Amino acid sequence: YSVIKDNTIIRCGAQAQGGGHSGIAMEIFGSNNLIDHNDISHLGDDFSRVIAGSRNILRNNLWHDNVPADWPGSVAHVDGMQNWSSTGDLPVQHLLIENNVMSNSWDNDSHFALFQNYAHLDQRDMVFRYNTGYRVGDGILGADSAPTPGIRVYNNTWAVMFNQRYANNDGLITFSANSTGAKVFNNIFYNSGIVSGYSPY
Repeated sequence: YSVIKDNTIIRCGAQAQGGGHSGIAMEIFGSNNLIDHNDISHLGDDFSRVIAGSRNILRNNLWHDNVPADWPGSVAHVDGMQNWSSTGDLPVQHLLIENNVMSNSWDNDSHFALFQNYAHLDQRDMVFRYNTGYRVGDGILGADSAPTPGIRVYNNTWAVMFNQRYANNDGLITFSANSTGAKVFNNIFYNSGIVSGYSPY
């Protein structure tokens, strides 16, 4: 039942300039937390990472202007929201990502959202609505390491996605690993292209 609201987080959390990963703005462990109206930029790694818990809400946040040049030598990739569950964590369930804006995160492996659940926990039922993505380097949403059933992506605007410079870009929205029951509807996709020949979504 924590509330993280109306903060500005900028150029914080560098762990290893010149090599390795740079810091993450916030990591969320637990349930019933509200992350609201925060302005986060120039971090070099994820804006937010949801590790464990249910019924968390990330809304009305600005995630912007993260570029590799801010942290020379970093191998990090920047995601707006990343799920990264490990053995022993509670599964991430009933997550709401609403009315956030992510812009100018233009590196090769940057996503609006990415689910990486290496412990194969029972993550499920995540809603993405009323968000805007602009100039995000490598797509909107990827569920690529464990099943994530029940994803909903609706009423979002995605513009000028993919930086067109790299050959390993895949689709804008990717559901794999038996992520069944997903619904993607009533979104706007504008001027979003790819390099490698896959379909845009």
